[in-house]
Amino acid sequence: MRRLIPVLAVLFLASSVQAMDKDENWEAKKQEHFSRMKEVKLQALREKIAIMQDAAACVQSAQSHEAMRPCDERESSAMKDHQERMKQRWESLKQKQPPRHPV
Repeated sequence: MRRLIPVLAVLFLASSVQAMDKDENWEAKKQEHFSRMKEVKLQALREKIAIMQDAAACVQSAQSHEAMRPCDERESSAMKDHQERMKQRWESLKQKQPPRHPV
């Protein structure tokens, strides 16, 4: 019985250390996933800005309503394409998402 208590204490400590390692590993994966999500979001914003800058330049150079119509069509088409690419990126990122936190 006297030997059982120290053995149980060692086993308890070992399992506590292992649980802490799992938490740290999970936190690292969570942070890595956040970094990837953040990069995708920033790239999406940059792409939207580029689309709007192109549209603004087109509108700026238009001399009539008829000349402005293609600007609107190009902007609309570019935004739809952008949204589709973003959906694909987010879906791809979800596939790489870290597992839920261990309970």
